[in-house]
Amino acid sequence: MRAAIPALIVFAALWLFSRLAPGLDAWAFGLAGLTLAVPLALTGIHASALRRHRFLHVLDRDGWIYRGLSGAVLRIAWNALLALVLALALLVRVIGQGWAEWAAVGVTAVSVPCAAWVWKQVAERQIAPEYRLAVRIRAARIGGSAAALAAYLLVLGAPMRPPEGPFHSALVEQAVLLATQWRLLEDFALGQLAVLGDWGRFAARLAAVAGNIVLAWTAAGIAAAFLLTPEARIRALSPVGRTGPGPAVVGWSAGILTILVVFIYIPGLAATEAALRALPPEDRPSGIFVTRVEEIGGQFFEPGTIAQITGRRMEVQAEAAPEVRERLKAEVDAGFDAMAGNLDGFLDWYYSLPAEYAQIGHLLTGDFEAYLAEKMGEYLSVGDPFGDLDTLLARLEAADDQLRPALSKELRAIAAARRIDIAPGQPVSVTGRADAPVLLGLDGVGLTGSVAEGLKTRLAVSGGTAGLAGALTTAVMVKMGAKGVTKLAAKAAVKVATSKSVGGTAGAGGGAAAGALLGSVVPGLGTAAGALIGGVVGGLAVGVGTDYLLVKLEEALSRDTLKEKMVTALDASRVEVIGLIDTDPYE
Repeated sequence: MRAAIPALIVFAALWLFSRLAPGLDAWAFGLAGLTLAVPLALTGIHASALRRHRFLHVLDRDGWIYRGLSGAVLRIAWNALLALVLALALLVRVIGQGWAEWAAVGVTAVSVPCAAWVWKQVAERQIAPEYRLAVRIRAARIGGSAAALAAYLLVLGAPMRPPEGPFHSALVEQAVLLATQWRLLEDFALGQLAVLGDWGRFAARLAAVAGNIVLAWTAAGIAAAFLLTPEARIRALSPVGRTGPGPAVVGWSAGILTILVVFIYIPGLAATEAALRALPPEDRPSGIFVTRVEEIGGQFFEPGTIAQITGRRMEVQAEAAPEVRERLKAEVDAGFDAMAGNLDGFLDWYYSLPAEYAQIGHLLTGDFEAYLAEKMGEYLSVGDPFGDLDTLLARLEAADDQLRPALSKELRAIAAARRIDIAPGQPVSVTGRADAPVLLGLDGVGLTGSVAEGLKTRLAVSGGTAGLAGALTTAVMVKMGAKGVTKLAAKAAVKVATSKSVGGTAGAGGGAAAGALLGSVVPGLGTAAGALIGGVVGGLAVGVGTDYLLVKLEEALSRDTLKEKMVTALDASRVEVIGLIDTDPYE
């Protein structure tokens, strides 16, 4: 029963992670998956070793088939990969904070050790000694899964309380939304079956059990790992028939797992985060079931409401000082010409190995677009392209300070016509937020403002103390994303991550072999620990060398395309800003 304590600790940490999900980044999601995968992989490796041991009884010990199947490296790698997939699936299910899911997971922490104890008292003496622990763990896992499914059915009708946004990571947001939608679809399907009478309700129960077998089996596997003795864990990681892993097994396993985690799993998380952020919300996996809204003063409205209201306000503001528009447009043209001349400096940085690793790191922390925009802004702002705009617009700060109460009434009418009522529990995605007094002019401040403030509001940037020069630079960065520059960079990240996967897998043997060689020829390293270090170093060396070649190849293939995209985005920003000076863009 002592095995229940560490299992409860693991599941308590998982519950805390799900509560903190909105503020976490993609790296935290990935780390949680790795943490859950470790005990799950140990359970799978131990069971696989015993199955392999029984199977090898029919083979000749001197044959090549026996030698190939008795090794531990492939068994460890396969079970580690399978455990990682199941751990991520478990994360997605429980991150939505459903009571039924947590009841199933929590029950396994106690039911698995209890089932193991019952099996040991009742039936274990009927099993051969060398198989007793493996059979006990299998029986405990089956019993724990059955108890988990029973708990799930008992608590199935309890409402969910999914974490509320905004989310820092697109990956975590999708996990929460998919977990919520799973329950909504399950409740809908079971409700449709239940109206068919007793047989329908019975079918609904069977459907609920079938749909959650993987959830229960995975949670039970994590709890079952704590039933393994230290000796059993060592034998599970050893070749069949041996009592411990040798240096070669440690070196190869360390090399393969290093490449799997460092050069496939981590870049894969970064690429997934980038791909999700590049997609509009309606095209993301969860978008089909989510109602998209804008929130103004705690109420929900149709998407586009903020833009329509802001456009109407800015239409009035733009009329404040028409006499300076031509000069303003000339300054804007000069600023964009200067920005275009700064593009090559940014591209030289972008296609470098430090930039490649920095981008992967920021993808995992969930601020890739902000980081990319910051670097673009840093390079494109060399020479202060829009520095003269603030001086010019200082003359316009008091151009129109009259109150327009009639306009405030009109804006409230626009908002009322676009309001949406959301049913309790309905999943929503908030695409924009605004403060009602500021947006609708209800705080007593004049609605017209100056041309400068009008442009800042149209560009969806706060004026602050940075002036219009900073606002325009930020708007250019936004346009870079809208015109596909950020999306292209994300695509490049996906491409590089895929290439890492292929290159890393192909280099696994080389990295592990280098590690094994290092562990055997360097004095003092001819041990399992030396082989472990050698395997890790070998895997890293292969990965870093591959990364450098990939960055240079990516530059040769895509630099001109990316520069063309950036020039196109600059031209589009130029046209849009000049259009904002002349007319209302929201009509």
